[in-house]
Amino acid sequence: MEDRTTERRGNYTDLIGGTVLFAICAVFVFVAWGYGIGRPARMGPGFYPFAFGIVGMALAAAIMLRSLTTEAPKGEAVRVRPLLVVGIGVVLFGLLIETAGLGPAVFISTLVTAFADKEARLVPSAILALGMTIGVWFVFVYLLGLPIPLVQGLR
Repeated sequence: MEDRTTERRGNYTDLIGGTVLFAICAVFVFVAWGYGIGRPARMGPGFYPFAFGIVGMALAAAIMLRSLTTEAPKGEAVRVRPLLVVGIGVVLFGLLIETAGLGPAVFISTLVTAFADKEARLVPSAILALGMTIGVWFVFVYLLGLPIPLVQGLR
């Protein structure tokens, strides 16, 4: 008979990830509250960050709860490439949105983060980046009317 007293129960990687996600989303909720939430019929500037923060907190809570009942996969190492590449993509977006505009920021950050997958290829990744750029522009600039230039210096 197998001794189960030394067996580790739970997926601690997911627990830590869920906790970090929960904390980040809680900061979004807290900061958005200061902007003014408004109501669904008359949304304030903090409505969307607040709503996304609440949804993110709920998802993070589900991840944390699930991590307590599942086992961590055996022999799976932390993959550093996706962590670094996605982090670089987020930083690039933050740097480019003010200096280059929405189009270059979305295109370049999407193109870079596509290479978090080692099987990514340039042409399909560029097509994805172009589609994301058009989609983000359509939603945020055209539909919502946010005054974000597609390319900095052009109006």
